[in-house]
Amino acid sequence: LPADTTPPPAPARVWDGGGTRDIDRAATTAQNELYLSWSPVADEPDGSGLAGYEYCITTKASARGCAGTIVGAWSPATQPPADFITGAIALRAGRRYFGCVRARDNARNVSQPRCSDGQVR
Repeated sequence: LPADTTPPPAPARVWDGGGTRDIDRAATTAQNELYLSWSPVADEPDGSGLAGYEYCITTKASARGCAGTIVGAWSPATQPPADFITGAIALRAGRRYFGCVRARDNARNVSQPRCSDGQVR
């Protein structure tokens, strides 16, 4: 069998609120919480299978994912794409933050990132 060199698709949508809600202002005032959820993806039928997701938190979203000031570098997210709370970040009131998510397969191929539309603390 040929090696899997095809990355999985990017999540179709990333929400910066709980569940499939997208909110402009944070539901929490905690400086170390940002809620993310995203649409699930499936690896290609002949692929190596989906291993999980990675996320980053930033002050500016781009086609490459995290840009601007990165407050949470790419980190693994192995649980299903449900509400996700980050705890090792420091967010400031009045700033807009974006959560970017990408999928990773078992052959270590990584999808293009998809970012939320931002949430103000």
